[in-house]
Amino acid sequence: MSEQIRFALIREAKSQANLTEINERTEEICEQFFSSFAHIQQLLLKDVQAAFDGDPAAKTKEEIIFCYPGLFAIFVYRMAHELYRLKVPFIPRIMSEYAHGHTGIDINPGAVIGEYFFIDHGTGIVIGETTEIGDHVKIYQGVTLGALSTRSGQLLRDVKRHPTIEDNVTIYSSASILGGETVIGKGSVIGGNAFITSSVAPGTRVSVSSPELTFTEKKKRNRETYLTKIIKAVLLFSHYKTVTRLLIKEIGSDFYVRTDLFLFIINIITLHHEALRSFMQSYIDLFR
Repeated sequence: MSEQIRFALIREAKSQANLTEINERTEEICEQFFSSFAHIQQLLLKDVQAAFDGDPAAKTKEEIIFCYPGLFAIFVYRMAHELYRLKVPFIPRIMSEYAHGHTGIDINPGAVIGEYFFIDHGTGIVIGETTEIGDHVKIYQGVTLGALSTRSGQLLRDVKRHPTIEDNVTIYSSASILGGETVIGKGSVIGGNAFITSSVAPGTRVSVSSPELTFTEKKKRNRETYLTKIIKAVLLFSHYKTVTRLLIKEIGSDFYVRTDLFLFIINIITLHHEALRSFMQSYIDLFR
């Protein structure tokens, strides 16, 4: 670990690297990082408890530890955040992108997240660098805690661009909460697919009105129409007229029952005429 941190510091300093200072800084970072493990462990135990309390599908806490992608993403985030806080370059983002690739959950290591944090399902979640999340917050898959705009690029560095989520907030799937000045008040519930760019008062329930749904009966194919077209196509070839008339007489209006016979005769008729066979082939599948 110390070698990785040392290398990252050297890469960041480039030509201005002072190896003596970097070595001292590396030792200091490692000491502080390792001493934070007990605190991180306590946070993770609370995250496990939040998952167990919040998900009726969880049978045991062990199941959560070994199976839940949300907890894995939180675990990596909490380790990466500590390194981010100690101003270690590169490594925190490498860690968060590793978790992102394995879980589909993108938590920037710069985000500040409180205790008892629960991610349910998780795929598609994005939590930006300057996001602040309080205690006992629960979010579902597809949630974005993002910036309103990043057009100014590097001019926005160190500027709060992402929302603040206060304690005991639940955010349901595919909700987007954007902007550095946006605050979701304590105890609020944000419904699925909500798009929020301004603050929400504590205790508020935000929901999106159900879209109007239109139900139409699937149109049934008029098989008699297709049958008529097929028969007319055959009648174009005069030397097949006799066989075709016999076909019509044999099948009549009862062609639904006689589909196999119909296909058999059609194949015989077109066996030695590739042009007609090609034309007929587009209709054959309709009756299988």
